[in-house]
Amino acid sequence: MIISAQWSILCQETPGRGIYVATTNMKHLKIFVGEYAQNWRDIKF
Repeated sequence: MIISAQWSILCQETPGRGIYVATTNMKHLKIFVGEYAQNWRDIKF
């Protein structure tokens, strides 16, 4: 819940930017952040 709350605040403060949550627990975080939950190994900079 803390991670998804922080994600929500960041999205409100910086509209238009893609804020992703890097995780290995896709199943649970996708419930709260949807498509913005990404496996940390799949994120490319």
